[in-house]
Amino acid sequence: MLGKTTNPQLEQIENAIQQKVPPQLAQAFQRTVTAGLSIMYSPQSHQLMVTQLTKPGNPANNVAEGAAKLVGELYKQSRGTMPVQVMVPAATVFMCEGLDYLSKLNGLQINPQLIAQATQDVGMYVLQLMGISQQQMHTVIAHGMAQADQQQGSQGAQSGAAAAPATPPTSPTQGIINSARGMQ
Repeated sequence: MLGKTTNPQLEQIENAIQQKVPPQLAQAFQRTVTAGLSIMYSPQSHQLMVTQLTKPGNPANNVAEGAAKLVGELYKQSRGTMPVQVMVPAATVFMCEGLDYLSKLNGLQINPQLIAQATQDVGMYVLQLMGISQQQMHTVIAHGMAQADQQQGSQGAQSGAAAAPATPPTSPTQGIINSARGMQ
């Protein structure tokens, strides 16, 4: 257990995230999560968290936005030394903590749809913090899917009698997205 989450679904997500963090990033991830939880639950900043989580609007969006803001603040405080690869996993842990807190505070029902929406929103907000628009993300995904389809087609053709020459893969788009690919 990373934080104060008591909801079994959210605990399972937090544990799964922690297990998927590559060993070379485990220490940075743990430091980031510990620092974030300290901020979330400290008496000095706790009211800011409550205000963010309970503001009018969609609870999944409020929690996701708060989690992304927290990870962005931690990145800023680290003066850029926090690996960007831990931002989405850490923000997702903070999202789980926020959802759990809301369920205890006002009876928010935790269900797969709420978790899915909050997870999608937290990813979007963290990407925005890194300067990556939703359109840029869709373009990269479409490009990757096209490459995968092309490679699958090439492998299928090679198993046939008259194999067509494989098209060499194009170089992947450079930037934060590719440097963070290890965090799937």
